[in-house]
Amino acid sequence: MSEVFISYKQDEREKMRVIASALRALKVEVWFDERLSPDKPFTEEIEDVANNCRAQLVCWSPAAVKSEWVRGEAEVGRQRGTLVQAMIEPCTLSPPFNVIHAENISEWRGQPEHTGWQKLLDTIGRKIGRPGLAELALIQGSPVADDWKKWASKYPTDVCAEEAWEKAETLHLNAERDRLKKEWQGARKKAEEEEARRRAAEEARRRAPPPNAQPQQHYALENPPPRSNPAGLIVGGIVAVGLVAAGVYFGPRLLGGNANALAPEVASFANDLEGSWRIEGSTDCAAAYDLRVTDDELALVGPDGSPQREAIQGMTQGWLHTQGGNEVSSYFQRRGRVLAYRYGDIDDDAGETRFERCEQ
Repeated sequence: MSEVFISYKQDEREKMRVIASALRALKVEVWFDERLSPDKPFTEEIEDVANNCRAQLVCWSPAAVKSEWVRGEAEVGRQRGTLVQAMIEPCTLSPPFNVIHAENISEWRGQPEHTGWQKLLDTIGRKIGRPGLAELALIQGSPVADDWKKWASKYPTDVCAEEAWEKAETLHLNAERDRLKKEWQGARKKAEEEEARRRAAEEARRRAPPPNAQPQQHYALENPPPRSNPAGLIVGGIVAVGLVAAGVYFGPRLLGGNANALAPEVASFANDLEGSWRIEGSTDCAAAYDLRVTDDELALVGPDGSPQREAIQGMTQGWLHTQGGNEVSSYFQRRGRVLAYRYGDIDDDAGETRFERCEQ
């Protein structure tokens, strides 16, 4: 037995196919004369369906109103109490059908939320024993597991309830799978970042010059000139005394003072580098490097407390140029809160190590 029999004017068959397809998508068994059996007389099969269906959907239009066949079929549904009326085109119904409500679906184009279509599904659902039909239409395209779960819980005896539960399960498993995948990807990314920071720290330690076993001597008194030429010493002493007497600065190395012997712009650049610096990306200031400038010397104390002293050579291409006892050059440049360090080659940007300032 068909659940729904659609009665209409044959000229409007294509519109009926759309309505029938939408009902069948909700697992409603629909009959209209698109599948009339060839071995049965037309009126006989229609009469059989009309007298045994649970809901008779009559689709009214100006042409259907004029059709005796449509009016006759509608009368069967009216007498049996199975009549459901819809207007697929605006029209005026004749008695007795004008006293029975007809849903207007003339502007319906298949959208499940259409008000007329929702009311029509509600009426059909009540007649065929499926009160959740209209709600089912609304969640047909939903990717949310809870939508299907709630509907199946509300209408557990509906023919689509089992399928709805399976849909809810599939969507839930897919969502959980996606969540776990994102969680795994996040953990992997974090591990990769930590490994990159570890390698950067190792690379920085590898590139850093080893501490000088014997720090460079910067004072003339600690490194006196050769004594093989006493006359030269006497002349040099006289010249030095003369310069000092004339008010000319001879430099901290001879006098042992703390005044900076560097050019003002070099001294300013160097002093701006002073502070505590940690490897970029690290949050551990306990493992930071302490950088200090004294006279024309730059001292870099590592996390293990070992000092590295280098003589300041001046500025090169915007970098502070220093040189250690191994005669290998180092280059320092501050960029806001970042300290860039290059070892050996000023143009080796790929081998550059970056530090971040630790707040005191």
